[in-house]
Amino acid sequence: MISAILMVHLAIVAAVSPPRAVARPRAAAAHETSPAFRLAVERLQRHRAEVVSRASLRSRADGLASSPEAAPPRAGLGEPLYIPGSPTDDVRWSGEFADVDLDGPIRDLASYRGGLAASGYFRIAGGVRCNGLAFWDGTTWSRFGVGAIPYPGALATVGDDLYVGAADDTTGGILIARWNGAAWTDRSENLAGAYVSTLFGWNGAVYAGGVFELQNGTRANLIRNAGAGWETIAGAPEGFVWDFESDGATLLVAGQLGASAEFDVPILMRWNTVGWDTLGRADGDRFAPLATTVAKLGSDTWVGGLFKSVDGVACDGLAYRTAAQWHGLVPEFGALIFAIVPDAGGIAIAGGLSQSVLLWNGSQFVSYGPGLYGSAATLASMNGRLSVGGSFTVDGQGTPVRFSAQWDGAHWSELRPAPRSGASGLTGTSNVRALLAFDGRLVAAGALMTGGPLLEDLHRPLALQWDGTRWSPLGTVEINGATEVLGIYRGELIAGGLMGLYTNPPWTGAVTRWDGEAWLPIANGPDRRVFALLEHGSDLIVGGDFGNVNHLLASGVAKWNGQSWTPMNARISIGPAPEIRALASYGDRVIAAGDFGDFDGAPLANIASWNGSAWSPLGAGLDGTVLALEVHGNDLYAAGMFLHAGGLDSPGIARWDGQEWHAVPGAPSPSVSDLRWSDGALYATGMWFIDGQATDQIARFDGQSWRGLGTGILPDDYYVSPQVSTLAEYDGDLFVGGYFMIAGGKSSKRIARWDLGGAPGVAPGQVAWRSSRPNPFADRVVLRFEVASPTRGSLRIFDLRGREVARPRDGEWPAGLAAVAWDGRDRDGRSLPSGLYFARLKLANGSESSTRLVLTR
Repeated sequence: MISAILMVHLAIVAAVSPPRAVARPRAAAAHETSPAFRLAVERLQRHRAEVVSRASLRSRADGLASSPEAAPPRAGLGEPLYIPGSPTDDVRWSGEFADVDLDGPIRDLASYRGGLAASGYFRIAGGVRCNGLAFWDGTTWSRFGVGAIPYPGALATVGDDLYVGAADDTTGGILIARWNGAAWTDRSENLAGAYVSTLFGWNGAVYAGGVFELQNGTRANLIRNAGAGWETIAGAPEGFVWDFESDGATLLVAGQLGASAEFDVPILMRWNTVGWDTLGRADGDRFAPLATTVAKLGSDTWVGGLFKSVDGVACDGLAYRTAAQWHGLVPEFGALIFAIVPDAGGIAIAGGLSQSVLLWNGSQFVSYGPGLYGSAATLASMNGRLSVGGSFTVDGQGTPVRFSAQWDGAHWSELRPAPRSGASGLTGTSNVRALLAFDGRLVAAGALMTGGPLLEDLHRPLALQWDGTRWSPLGTVEINGATEVLGIYRGELIAGGLMGLYTNPPWTGAVTRWDGEAWLPIANGPDRRVFALLEHGSDLIVGGDFGNVNHLLASGVAKWNGQSWTPMNARISIGPAPEIRALASYGDRVIAAGDFGDFDGAPLANIASWNGSAWSPLGAGLDGTVLALEVHGNDLYAAGMFLHAGGLDSPGIARWDGQEWHAVPGAPSPSVSDLRWSDGALYATGMWFIDGQATDQIARFDGQSWRGLGTGILPDDYYVSPQVSTLAEYDGDLFVGGYFMIAGGKSSKRIARWDLGGAPGVAPGQVAWRSSRPNPFADRVVLRFEVASPTRGSLRIFDLRGREVARPRDGEWPAGLAAVAWDGRDRDGRSLPSGLYFARLKLANGSESSTRLVLTR
């Protein structure tokens, strides 16, 4: 419906942030990048087709209609095999791991009511879910209510109102909306479809540029609304409008304003409410020229974009007009300019530049400090300070500055609130692949990148530790590579993967141990990656895709006795890179599973049992890669990318009872990444479908049916599929790690927490206390409570006389569980005496609740 010219301009916008329709690859799990995973998906599709075909034939043979209504119940008492989670259960997902920065690029910024409005390709801002539209007040991010455009783009402040337009090729729905400070109003009115590139308020009307179709069938690239609906403007230029500006008496329009994408077209035109005239024509040399931005600096008019000359005056994407004369600039960057605004007496320029943002001071281009590494899409001013939005992630010195930045005259700083105690500090490229409860803490590892709240510069710590209220690096050693698995051996924490440790001297290997003070490499270990660790008897068993240990052939599996390495097999015959992905103790035996065909010549099928001296099969085995094992009682559960277990249809998960394989109903597919038996049920992660229904990456099997966990795990941003890699139980709850940003409808960056207790949800507008541990306490207590919806509140501590002695936290509270630590000190940092104290949480609506604390010194 929308003109094909839109696709050309979306390609340019994609240089900053790809449109929603362009998929951006996610950081896939290692198994999902393998040919085996792709083969499993293809086999699953064929398998489904065969099952449907067989079911259809059986139905016809039995004289039954092949309709869902005719199918018999598949689980106990007629219950379906998969029951989607209820949003009311989202209260069981904790909000304590909320991230405070943006999780995606900014497309546009606008100065609004003393702050900044931002639109773009983000879902989270300041720990609040905002779906691409947020407000920065100088301290924190907040959302603009609900009900705005699903994919917001262009922004404009018109009087006291904020206008936002659709940043996608959209038909129907809300295409342009207005925020009056309290609520949204749909201003689509008589629009049938739109892509809005720019909005502007002038002379009592709102102007919109882009590609539009009115309900009467009229198509246009420039429309206005003076209160009676959207209308075209007589004589408006053809082509595409990128930006508006005004000199007071006239409206300035910048873009590619010719009838076709020629090499010589108008890029700046002027409308005086009566007629149009051209102010500048540009030549693009070997491409069609366009102006993406226009700004006024005094009496001069500046344009930026992609062009080589204006009215015959040579330039390179930047020119200004004084009276009737054009002046061209030829900066060294030679890239597309996206935004220009007055700043510091000159013109700030943003785009795909070497430093993203530069200043023309009237005589030369100068940098803003170290610059920004990436692409800047938009500029705005807030309280006299230049603010930038785009797809950059660090400044020129490597300091994290992600998607937003503000210049204070000497340094760039991210528009980022103070970190919450639960924020992990993980950056957007991080992937948590392993979680483990160890020594009273939760340890997380994987491909971790941190900055800001944890470390001064960009680093990759080997592991992080959670003490109940805050994250910190476990040890000071840094690595390149990634940690794939965590385990415990003889009371020490073990990490496996393929790691290069920045120790003295540097070390590269696959297994290292934490002795309580430092990470110590285990020498002569596997020569490639380790995916699985298991303490079995007096040995540490390791599995992976390695071929040697201690210079001995050991394809994929070996053991360490605390002193030396011993191979547990000499050969696996399948291909050059066999993989052991999971290990488990099953009675007195070791179970190894992954992707292999035989051990030492014994035919096996991706899973095998070790009796201390030899490997043997488990029945007919599994016909695809196994990624996880879990033992509960006499049952061994295997999960991964297979369709059959022991010859039975059992996609995704199967159960071994010691004698034979059994199918687990539901057919999770196309893969299951991890299993965990907790709270009397089997939890599984990583699947896209159960019983043919789309899932949210995590579900619980009670022996009869699968159930979702609230609204589950959602993607990192608009384009990235979520990945849940690992499960662990800690502090009585289930913890989830992977590559995701949202759990249960709230921000939860890379790590999430599910309340296994299943306590009743708190009533709307109220607060409910959960456990405070330890209590009594000597030097630190963690206060846990739950609120029904996002709100503001204050947590205060009172003594027996009713005096306020401490205020651990004021501010925004996300919905769900929260945790705040108090160290037993007053507001001045002095230790309080032993005694009885009360923690009181008061919400903005006046609701309050208290809990009792006992301090012992």
